[in-house]
Amino acid sequence: MLGSAVPGRLVVAITGIVTAVAVGVAAIVLTGTSDESPHGSRAPISLGMGTQLHSVACASAHFCVAVGAYSPGGSSDHLRGLVESWNGGTWAISSTPNPAEDTEFHGVSCKSPIECIAVGSAGAGGATARRAFALRWNGFSWSSVPVQGPQQGSQLEAVTCPAPKSCVAVGSSIAAGFPNSLIETWNDGAWSIASVPSPARSADSWLNAVTCSTPRSCVAVGAYSTSGDTDDPVSTTLVEAWNGASWAVIPSPTPGAGNLGALASVACEVPDSCIAVGNYSDVNDPYRVDSHGLVEDWNGTTFSVAPEPNEASQGALQAITCSKPLWCVAVGSSMGVAYGSTRTLAQVWNGTAWTVAAHAISGALEAVACPAPTTCLAVGEHSPSDSVQQALGEWLGGLT
Repeated sequence: MLGSAVPGRLVVAITGIVTAVAVGVAAIVLTGTSDESPHGSRAPISLGMGTQLHSVACASAHFCVAVGAYSPGGSSDHLRGLVESWNGGTWAISSTPNPAEDTEFHGVSCKSPIECIAVGSAGAGGATARRAFALRWNGFSWSSVPVQGPQQGSQLEAVTCPAPKSCVAVGSSIAAGFPNSLIETWNDGAWSIASVPSPARSADSWLNAVTCSTPRSCVAVGAYSTSGDTDDPVSTTLVEAWNGASWAVIPSPTPGAGNLGALASVACEVPDSCIAVGNYSDVNDPYRVDSHGLVEDWNGTTFSVAPEPNEASQGALQAITCSKPLWCVAVGSSMGVAYGSTRTLAQVWNGTAWTVAAHAISGALEAVACPAPTTCLAVGEHSPSDSVQQALGEWLGGLT
């Protein structure tokens, strides 16, 4: 199902089954009206039998890091973590530890070219066998940073670093067979688990993204379920806010009669101005392709449903970034012509309306970062044919 609300990242359907085909480089470069990019024409590198990029961070126009995973043999149960770096002209694969046979990087944050944190999950054998992990970049190499807390059944989906040597990561951990929201804080080289309240009557919950406008003001988003039935993942949007002393649940709406809602990303330029994006459904059927993009505004008091891009009316929004309160870029996917297929979606919000930032191709965009005021980099996965899945990078330039 496109954009189904299940623990972890939003699920995006990509048409085609990966077969024994060598995956090459997918080149998609867009900078306004020109196909010649001032940032170079190389796209992220694809490895093995299929590659996905889940997150991207840019400390400058000459230093970006994208993370995800690739499959050496085509099996989704035997992934290898993938980190790629951009130097302003080309992409290169970074050497990183892979904590287990099945490793996947989900999120990355970079305060500078010599200070990055990446998070993910590792471990073969199902959700209960997975374990959250973190890596640190010091300008020369990536190294493991021990994560405290649940040793099994945990994963970190996103990370943000509001100050040097200070980061917040979110995800979920398994308890009594169900996922529960997990928040870890990193201070001066050590991780610790934060106390996270659960929504009223929730049976399980999970967090997909986090952002901090200041070290004392953070917002995390995801979803929770009251059904307690993993085969019927009815879910409601979830927002948790940090005020410098504690985390608290903030009410957020879930439109649609289907009640299959989730928030995938959030951006807050100042403490009282945030935009969150995700998806919701009109029918309560996880096996039916019924997903709509969701945008919600925070005014410092309440979250409310906001206008969504027309192209997302049948699709899902996966990420948003804002360089100022009234200028944001959102990416995700819209429904393709073929059943279960998706098309990439990138839109700019100018405070009044959404406008298209890139043409649509087969695939999905999962993350976006803006190293310059009018230039952004979006990453995800791309399907040039029914049998190939490649890493995707789109430079969005000349944005207004």
